[in-house]
Parts: sequence; structure tokens; C-alpha cells
Amino acid sequence: MTKRNVVTIKSLSDYIKQIDNLEPKVFFRGESKEYNSQIASAFRPYWGTFRSNKPFPFIDMVDEFYREVAYKLEDDKEDFIAFAQHYGIPTNLLDITSSPLAAR
Repeated sequence: MTKRNVVTIKSLSDYIKQIDNLEPKVFFRGESKEYNSQIASAFRPYWGTFRSNKPFPFIDMVDEFYREVAYKLEDDKEDFIAFAQHYGIPTNLLDITSSPLAAR
């Protein structure tokens, strides 16, 4: 049986400090709402206006978004997929965070 350490948390700052001191480093799923699985938005069924169980045509969507906004970008072109995800374009990326406050 594994021995467990019990830590009493008295404040939010205590909680954050305990998480920050964990080894190995802990990462959380950085998502604003709950999903039943750890799947990137590009591979989730689309339940928008046309009630389809098909995945997003994310490559086409990313390409079209790039054509529309790339000329305005400077440094963000290198990380364009992350930029697109930030603006709601479905991608094959999965959000992770080291902040338990940002995770859901």
C-alpha cells in the first residue's frame, strides 16, 4: 500500500503553493467546460446548427482563417494553429495548463 501525505489547505494561496511544489510537475486539462473525453475540438462531433455527428473539416477551416487574417499577423504566424484555436477555430490541439485555477 502506498503511504499518503495529508496536507491541510487553509487558503487559496496554500493550495496553489502545494500544487506548484509537486514533483513531477502536474498539468491539468485547460478547458472552459467539461467534456466526457480528452479529445481536441477538431475531432469532436459538431452539434451546431446542422446536427451532424461528423468531425469538423478543421484543416479547411484553419486554411480559410489563415487566408483571412495572416496578412495582419507578424509574430503569430509561427504559432498560427494556437492562434486559431484561441479564436474558436477547431484544431487538433489539446489545451493543457499548469494552473489549477485555469483548469476545469
